[in-house]
Amino acid sequence: SWFRYVISAHIQSHPDDFVPFIDGLGDVYPGIREWCNIEVESVGRECDNVHIVALTQALGCPIRAEYLDQSSGAATTAHDFEPLAADAAAAADLTPLVFLYQPGHFNVLRVKPS
Repeated sequence: SWFRYVISAHIQSHPDDFVPFIDGLGDVYPGIREWCNIEVESVGRECDNVHIVALTQALGCPIRAEYLDQSSGAATTAHDFEPLAADAAAAADLTPLVFLYQPGHFNVLRVKPS
């Protein structure tokens, strides 16, 4: 999907922001490019916090992840991701992108305007 390539490009162009949070660099993956190719760009790979932070920074807009787990009840748990401080003023009036998160997978949701 398009989001995967945006995330990959952002991580590769800002490696210092993400390398400390990526497991396996230097051991399993020779470098950030190889990690992105396998863990970000490949379909069927799980998405995690690093991916959502990179997408938030790349797009410069807030993202809300509605977490759907196996807890009792019908409610989801919201996790909000905000752009970097430099982009925060520009993003202040933006409606967050909303994703439904099921462990390892995100789906884009359309929020009905109030």
